[in-house]
Amino acid sequence: MPLPRIHPHRAATQLLALLCVGCVFQDPPGQGPKALLGYRTAEPVIAALNVYHTDSGAYPPRLEQLVPQYLAESTLAAPPGWTNVNWPKYSLTSEGYALGFWYSGPGSNTCTYGSATAAWACRGAY
Repeated sequence: MPLPRIHPHRAATQLLALLCVGCVFQDPPGQGPKALLGYRTAEPVIAALNVYHTDSGAYPPRLEQLVPQYLAESTLAAPPGWTNVNWPKYSLTSEGYALGFWYSGPGSNTCTYGSATAAWACRGAY
């Protein structure tokens, strides 16, 4: 029995539709369990940075300067399943600091907390 003939245009359209269905049902950057883990991991660090700033009038150049007075060293460790490549990403900015994390799935996603806005901004690429 001969195989059915598949038109190249139709096959390409069907493949594209399947790939897009996978994108539609994935969490957007900044949402989902991996992002929530990043936010939870960052909460005590953000709190410690705020107390440090209140006490000293500035933010520390490095997060390690928060240990042990403001933060336990273990708080800076990467969460389970992550590495130090994912967490933490910290830098001083002209307005204060930026604290962030990176995670994959789906795509590559970065979430950054800005002290000036006290808000998270996330972006991703598929």
